[in-house]
Amino acid sequence: FDEDRGRLAKAERDEARAGERLARAALEDAVRFEDRLFAAMSHELRAPVATMHMWDKALRDNPEDAALRDQALAAMRHSMAAQMQLFDALLDLGRTRRGKLPLELRLLDLQDELAAAIERMRGPAATKSLTLEVRGQSRLGMINGDRGRIRQVLDQLLSNAVKFTGPGGRIVVTTHRAGGVAEI
Repeated sequence: FDEDRGRLAKAERDEARAGERLARAALEDAVRFEDRLFAAMSHELRAPVATMHMWDKALRDNPEDAALRDQALAAMRHSMAAQMQLFDALLDLGRTRRGKLPLELRLLDLQDELAAAIERMRGPAATKSLTLEVRGQSRLGMINGDRGRIRQVLDQLLSNAVKFTGPGGRIVVTTHRAGGVAEI
């Protein structure tokens, strides 16, 4: 009887140690993920500021150049908008973690949202001589979704495609609808 109790106690200790190892490994993974997230955020937050700083210097060095001023102001507005998007994304991350991300659900035509996102990326794609192509079903249909979040996701996907596709490359967006599921 004592021998059985001893084996049971040992099995419980072994199981507890295994649970501790798993918990420690999960915590270490979370810390590594957080480190990578903060490194990426730091880079993404710094890039628009660096651009604004560069244009500010160019304006101070050439105060009479009207064409440069217009170009600088447009680039700085773009950088400020990018910075605001990053701040909004950080706020959304916090809200998501707390389970308090507000959604404004309404019926949306997903094909129209995709077409608008592609149109927003045509300029950046053109600067790299990229071809944007859509393949698949011509109509994805209506969905119940949050327009801001749908735009955010589509813009981020396309922006990453433009960012990581080499000059002269092609970006192919595929669409598919099966039953109640739309895929992009």
